[in-house]
Order: sequence, then C-alpha cells, then structure tokens
Amino acid sequence: MNYLDLFSGIGGFALGAQWAGITFDNHLNSDIDAFCNKVYAHHFPGSINLGDITAISGHELREQYGKEWCISGGFPCQDISSAGKREGITGSRSGLWFQYHRLIIELRPKFIIIENVQGLFNRGFYEVLTGLANCGYDAEWQTVQANWWGLPHYRRRLFITAYPTGIRCHAIPESLQAKRSVANSTQFNCEADRIPISTLGQDAKATGLVCGEPLVLRRDDGLSAQLHKHHLARVKALGNSIVPYAARDIFIRWKQTWKSE
Repeated sequence: MNYLDLFSGIGGFALGAQWAGITFDNHLNSDIDAFCNKVYAHHFPGSINLGDITAISGHELREQYGKEWCISGGFPCQDISSAGKREGITGSRSGLWFQYHRLIIELRPKFIIIENVQGLFNRGFYEVLTGLANCGYDAEWQTVQANWWGLPHYRRRLFITAYPTGIRCHAIPESLQAKRSVANSTQFNCEADRIPISTLGQDAKATGLVCGEPLVLRRDDGLSAQLHKHHLARVKALGNSIVPYAARDIFIRWKQTWKSE
C-alpha cells in the first residue's frame, strides 16, 4: 500500500499513521511551505515531497508505484473559515479541494481522509460529498475536538473518511461518534448514530492519552515541543496542523478493516 499525504504541513496525518502502527510501501507528500517541508523531512526522511499539488499526476503515480493507495489531507480552509472572507470552496485557496478530488479520480485510493474546519458544512460540504459520490466513494463524517483526548483546548475540526462504494468500513471510531453520518454514493442518503457524549472522555483516559500536558511546552496539539525556532513560521504551522490523535484513531479503525478484507 502506498501513502500520499496531501497538504502535508508538519505531518499530523503521517504521525497519526505512525502511531497507529501502519507502514507503507511508499510514502509521498505534497506541500509548498518551506518551513513545513523542512520539519516534515526531518521526521519522515523516507517520504518523497512532490511539491505543488497542481503538478502531481495520479496516473503517473499509479504507473510508477502501483495501484494500492491511501490518501489523507486537510485542504486549505482560508475561504471556508468564518475568520476568512467566506468565499467558500470555490475560493482561490480552498478551491484546491478540486485538485484533491482530481487525484482521487486518478489514483482510485482504497481509503481517503479529508479534514477541514466546521465552516465546510456551510461553504462546500455538498460539493465535497457529491464529488466523492460521483466518482464512486461512500463517506462518513464527524466533527471532533481536541479535548476528547484530554488536551486542554477545543480545536473543533471536521473529518471525512471515504472508501470505494459498498465497503462501508465505518472508519470513524465509535468512541468518536457522538454523531456519525454516513453518505451512500449510490443513493446519497444520510444515516446517523448516536452515543452518549459522556463516554467520549472515558475512552481517552482508558487508552492512556495525554491529559492536560503543560502548556509551557506547547504540546497541547499532541505535537513535538521542539518546534521552537522561527516562531512565526512555527505558530502558522501548528495552526494549520491537525491533532494527530484523531488521525491515529481513524487509521487504527481503517487498519482493522483493511486487514480483514
């Protein structure tokens, strides 16, 4: 299985996969930020950086590395976030979703993880789901927040997992499903399951996750405390990253389904 980490930043998704015990035959990533690429290369020296997503050909990757792929990535949120201009998913930056979608069509991955801010519900969610459905993928989605893993802040983010129609792997772990929604690409229906909110924190404590790490070490995102040089670039990189625990739990669920196929 090959891995393509799009909009890879400082490696939150790749770290989650590593914590989940997943190793890939080939690891590739894509980002254009020089500072983030330096951090990523340090922690994942075996990864091949493909640079700008617009220059990547999924057809060429399949020909060079094979047909088995997993893709992850949080495409830019600037046009979707309430803090931005709210141009939506067709904006110049958040519109890079359509490059992500193009690579899904070209690579035909076994598993996809998409991340963005909650504003996507109002400024592009329909386009993402219909785009996945139209190219033959079912999807699940869930808004999660950092304090579910005992971290001292909220950081609410929307995660969407997708996989070829009919597999229905339920990759969002049940421990995260205060409300899990599932889209069926053949009928575009929506289902919802609920579990008590009170059980979420119990799962985090039971698995021995960090609960209330010291803020002075700046580890409240679950990321290394050593990202201390180049302060402004570091703050931007952390702000654009994800909580790796969320990615880890999704990768763990996918790994269980993948191995049972």
